[in-house]
Amino acid sequence: MADIEKELLSEDIARLESEANLDAMPSEPSAAEVAQANRDQEELEQAFNMLLGSTFDIFCPAWNIQPEETKQLSAAYAAIIEKYFPGGVSRFGVEINAVLITAVIFAPRAKMPRKVKPKDDNNASE
Repeated sequence: MADIEKELLSEDIARLESEANLDAMPSEPSAAEVAQANRDQEELEQAFNMLLGSTFDIFCPAWNIQPEETKQLSAAYAAIIEKYFPGGVSRFGVEINAVLITAVIFAPRAKMPRKVKPKDDNNASE
């Protein structure tokens, strides 16, 4: 009986070692995964481009930041996001989209007064 237990244990050990070796070896991404990662990167760059472009136009128009400069910054920030969220940017797509839409709607209005001035009642009584 001890021989059977040893045999079963050695089979279990061999199976576990095999699984550990498979998990340790990095797998090559499929063509579909690479294509999705490229699309995610492009979408993120476009998002940063819109966000940064609007921000620069509103808060520092005198700096005259050119579209090519904004594209370079967008690519740099998209790479940072990809570094900290590898392959995971798309799972935040809804949130990123909400932030971008909010920025696009609010950005042009950032320098406008938030409240409407009350009408002058003196002109109405005459």
